[in-house]
Amino acid sequence: MKATSAATPMQETVTPANAIAVLDGSDAMPIPTAVSTTCAAAHASTDAWSGQPIPVEYLKNRTPLEHQGALVFQSKQCHNCHSLGGEGGKRGPDLDQVAVRLTPDQLVRQVIQGGGNMPAYGKNLSPAETAALVKFLETLHPDGQAPAQDASRAIAETDQH
Repeated sequence: MKATSAATPMQETVTPANAIAVLDGSDAMPIPTAVSTTCAAAHASTDAWSGQPIPVEYLKNRTPLEHQGALVFQSKQCHNCHSLGGEGGKRGPDLDQVAVRLTPDQLVRQVIQGGGNMPAYGKNLSPAETAALVKFLETLHPDGQAPAQDASRAIAETDQH
């Protein structure tokens, strides 16, 4: 554990017993960002699994809901199969640019129903957890590149006005 001062400790290691505190680029109160998994230790010997915490750069300048989504991502062991910033599992696709490939509705469907190699999480996540996770996933796109959008929704909204 490192301490920036006696009053504001910052933790580098995430365990189920504590939450990592990362300053959101300011002197604001630390924001809990991730919970590690004990499952990762069991799978550490295989290349496909990872219990790596979410890289800090994916957590900066995020809303509280997006931070909650990062907590869901870690606590539900998404990082065991998916990588962010080259860190994480290799069983599922890299999620660095998932918001460019899938719209928010498609992300919700993928999380709830699964598909391909991904199990369905509809019965394992509450609606609030699903919404937070999708909000976090929506942030995963390159700077300057807009996330995927549902073109038919935009047309329907234009037709209603």
